Amino acid sequence: MIRSAVNRPAVMWALAVALLLAGSIAFTRLPLATRTAVELPRLNVNATWSGASPEVMKAYGSSRWCGLKKARAANGIT
Repeated sequence: MIRSAVNRPAVMWALAVALLLAGSIAFTRLPLATRTAVELPRLNVNATWSGASPEVMKAYGSSRWCGLKKARAANGIT
């Protein structure tokens, strides 16, 4: 097999191109279930603090989440 590949490189190139073409055609015909979009989970946080103003809740409640958002944005995660 190696001897025939060395003696006839054009045939080996044709086989390689045919294999590449067959693989790309097979990939386009895969079922859609294998190429589904992934939806990331969402996190909802509810907090109650009786007697606190909305500004105080925002300041104390979202400070960690804002830091997390900035860190994720720096890493390229949306």
